[in-house]
Amino acid sequence: MKSHNKSIQQLTRELAEWKTECQKAQKALQTYKDKYFLATNAVPDPIVFYDMEGKVTYLNPAFTQVFGWDLKDLLNKKIDFIPQKHIPETQKSIERLLNGEKIISLETKRYTKDKKILDIQLSTSAYQDDHGTPMGSIVIYRDVTQKKIIENMLLESEERYRSAMEATADPIIVYDKIGRVLYFNPAFSRVFKWSLSERIFKKMDDFVPKENWPETKMMIDMVVAGKFFSGIETARFDKEGNIIPVSISGSTYRDKDDKVIGSVINLQDISERKQAQETIKQKEKLKGVIEMAGAVCHELSQPAMIIAGYTEIFLMNIEKENPLYEKVDKIKEQVHRIGSLTKKLMNITKYETREYSEGKKIVDIDKASQRH
Repeated sequence: MKSHNKSIQQLTRELAEWKTECQKAQKALQTYKDKYFLATNAVPDPIVFYDMEGKVTYLNPAFTQVFGWDLKDLLNKKIDFIPQKHIPETQKSIERLLNGEKIISLETKRYTKDKKILDIQLSTSAYQDDHGTPMGSIVIYRDVTQKKIIENMLLESEERYRSAMEATADPIIVYDKIGRVLYFNPAFSRVFKWSLSERIFKKMDDFVPKENWPETKMMIDMVVAGKFFSGIETARFDKEGNIIPVSISGSTYRDKDDKVIGSVINLQDISERKQAQETIKQKEKLKGVIEMAGAVCHELSQPAMIIAGYTEIFLMNIEKENPLYEKVDKIKEQVHRIGSLTKKLMNITKYETREYSEGKKIVDIDKASQRH
């Protein structure tokens, strides 16, 4: 009897110890769960725990904040918030999940409680119990609606800028930070005859004439320093080796951290302007030549007439056998030559020059007075 009582007491004591250990374990487990859910609740992205039937077992405050439903609304229920268009892709994701895959950053859409549609980036994986039996899934929903709006705005902005560049009459070329071609517009192809496919990711050093490198290096230095420049006159080769005078303007473009990542260069073809300037210059020179020629003719005509008159008188009064006759006749011949010269001067209609001595030119009277 005493032995029986002792066994009962020992069993009671062991039971009490086991009960104490269970209570400690439950308390530790509850503490662990509390900490786990506190961590889950602190996550800024919506998180939902689903069971194997797809019913909600838990959701964090961020889910309520983004989608509007709280745990009381959805506990042990399925969430009816998938747009019809996105049901097939969701079903495929569930199949992948059941096959042991993890879904990372799937872009999709979901409704809020008030039927507002959001752009969502979804990541999910299954979770198991201590024995490895599947218990359900954890899904993280990241609201990327604002990000998508910004991306679309940037895309539209980029398209507008690209359309504007493609519609621009002047050649435009976009370089990266080491001077390789990223883009040039149709006007560049029209003027310089290269296609974008020929030059993309390549440098354009070979279209700079040797004599134009000084001002080109100055422009490169300004780009490296992040400075804007405008209206620098220089020249460039086209694909066929023709030299085209251009006026260049340029500026840098930067990334979100304000670092220079490339440059945009505008090359205005000023061939017509240069030709017009040369025409004006030639007209001004011609005007000066004509005015000078008129003055010379005026000043020479009267002395030449007097000399011609006296030579005629001398020739009339000198015998041909007289040694002076030939000399006076030569004077008469030169006076007539002066007369022919003054006629040519009066007929000058264009500016033409010829080499006179090393480094010097004079007006070519014969060419300048020829009529077309």
